[in-house]
Amino acid sequence: MRNETVILVKSTLEMSEVIQELMTKLILMRITVIHTEIASKYSVEKVSILEDDFAVLINSNHPSLKKQFSDSLQEAAVHTAKNSRFCLEIDLTETMKSWYTENRDAFTSCDDIHSMKMRRTRLYVTNYSIYSHYFDCSPKWIIFLGLCWLVSAPCYFIFRKLTCSDIRVVINGEITLMTNMLPDKSESTRSHELRAVPWAYYTLIS
Repeated sequence: MRNETVILVKSTLEMSEVIQELMTKLILMRITVIHTEIASKYSVEKVSILEDDFAVLINSNHPSLKKQFSDSLQEAAVHTAKNSRFCLEIDLTETMKSWYTENRDAFTSCDDIHSMKMRRTRLYVTNYSIYSHYFDCSPKWIIFLGLCWLVSAPCYFIFRKLTCSDIRVVINGEITLMTNMLPDKSESTRSHELRAVPWAYYTLIS
């Protein structure tokens, strides 16, 4: 859980406050991209592991995102009112990966990124526990892990299905890289779905 942002709610009042906050304000997520770089063939060949930190601002009121956020939060509110367990997951992983891959020249001069990992790309709202993504393996890892995965993964999926209602929202939007921000950050980003700023720069102006 150290790499995830979790909002824990215990009552309908708290859930109402969370909905109000998420639907009326920009959502700030600090996302870290960890990538293995292979240096350019025109320079001395070397491999290095680097980290890039970004402040990603999500505009939940943007027309392309509003319905996703509103519907999922209302579903979570229904579970809260019924006193049933739920976990709402808002996932930016794939969108962030695609954006970073397309724009990596802005952050690195290397020709290739050998591998990429993301931290803190998911926001959770729950009254129970967050969904575990440890079993989200590619086919080659499933083959490698073999019997261990085949025994443990189905058990977890069944247990989770019986004990908690998982609500997942995968954010598909266009991320815009911000090279400057106005003092009033909220107003300057309202016309965009998602905006990314290098974290070091964001902390200087916030």
